[in-house]
Amino acid sequence: MSTSLRTQFLPPSTSLELSDMYSVHALIIGEIVKLFDESVWSIRDVIRRIEVDRIGTVKRGPNYPRLHDLARHANHSSETLDVAVETLTSMLSQHERFSATEQSSVNLDPNISQQTRQNLRFQLQMLRSLAHRSKANESRLRNEIDLAFNLVAQQDTKMAVQISEAAQKNGAAMKTMAVLTLAFLPATFVSTLFSMSFFNFSPGNESRKGAWVVSENIWIYWAITLPLTLATVVLWLAWESGCSVARTLRR
Repeated sequence: MSTSLRTQFLPPSTSLELSDMYSVHALIIGEIVKLFDESVWSIRDVIRRIEVDRIGTVKRGPNYPRLHDLARHANHSSETLDVAVETLTSMLSQHERFSATEQSSVNLDPNISQQTRQNLRFQLQMLRSLAHRSKANESRLRNEIDLAFNLVAQQDTKMAVQISEAAQKNGAAMKTMAVLTLAFLPATFVSTLFSMSFFNFSPGNESRKGAWVVSENIWIYWAITLPLTLATVVLWLAWESGCSVARTLRR
């Protein structure tokens, strides 16, 4: 039976003896360690490509869903490795107890038992090393996510500064226009007012002096202008109040 199992399951190079029932477990664990090794290093390779392509990632924009999905896989890898380490540690303790209590009853060679135990300890150390590598992958990936976020925030800050500088320049131009408007507004108002037909200047001659004639209907101008100005101010205040309430509700 032992020879048949060795021929079917054990590679020719192995030194394990199937007379120890834990040898089969050691063989299976060896294959599991290979799968863990491939998984951990494949995640590491993806993270390395992300680290090398940092500038391109910033230009294109970070793919946060992909980064978080990769972080989920890294966390899952660390979790399964921790479970595997705990399981193998318990299995090794059970093998030591089995070797100490049941060795004589099953007629097990102490050298074979010691060989199996050494193999299990080696696999345990491999799993612990891979667990450390997986933790390092998590840290490196978390660092890349934080770096991508900080670089994007830095770009947004630079853009905000540029927008602020442009707004300041526009504000200076508008201020200049406002000052010029205020400077010419009194003269414009006076010239417009006296150019209306309500005012009439009669130039003088040799027999009489020049004189200003004001129409008796000048009150019509003030009767229309003052209420219209007041209504404009009231509508503007109502508009500003409504906009302020809408902004408060959106917050």
